[in-house]
Amino acid sequence: CNTYGLYPNEEQLQELQEVMRTVYRQTQYTVKEEQKTDKGYYIEVEIRPIINFQNRTAELAKLKTEAQDEAIAQNRSNTSSEDSSEDSGESDGYGDDYGGYGEDEESWEEETESSESSAESSQPPAKTVDPNELYVEKAIAFCKTETDKISYADADKTITISLEILQTEAGELQLDMNQIGMIDKTVVYLTK
Repeated sequence: CNTYGLYPNEEQLQELQEVMRTVYRQTQYTVKEEQKTDKGYYIEVEIRPIINFQNRTAELAKLKTEAQDEAIAQNRSNTSSEDSSEDSGESDGYGDDYGGYGEDEESWEEETESSESSAESSQPPAKTVDPNELYVEKAIAFCKTETDKISYADADKTITISLEILQTEAGELQLDMNQIGMIDKTVVYLTK
């Protein structure tokens, strides 16, 4: 999200997380060395990075521009539709027959209110299209297509990382956030 300027809502974030889980499940790695230490384990892992998302700034910038253009066009269309329905000669509640002049005032008010409420209910207000939301949707679709054809760095471009995994008194294994960040950057290349 930070690399490509995505600002997802909660639902979109969950969808992106699921896409990335799918990507990470396809990681190619080999444990090269494993040693028990006083504090836990020392492990060296050789990783063949996934390169599908590397240097995709141009593609995602294009998706962002498309999203902005589509949102502007849709919002203009929604505004035009609302304006035209107001100007289309729809009944204003008075009708064309003025023969009832002097009728009971209560019946006229009821007729006017029912006419106004039916006009309002027949045309729900158009939803404004958020360009950011549309951009994130396009980015998610792009990422999903990339997960169907995972590509890896050449075999001679594998990277070996060293991890110190601590073991708590309760027997749980822990990695610090720096090591998790290093794994993320090594497994899936975003920019180089």
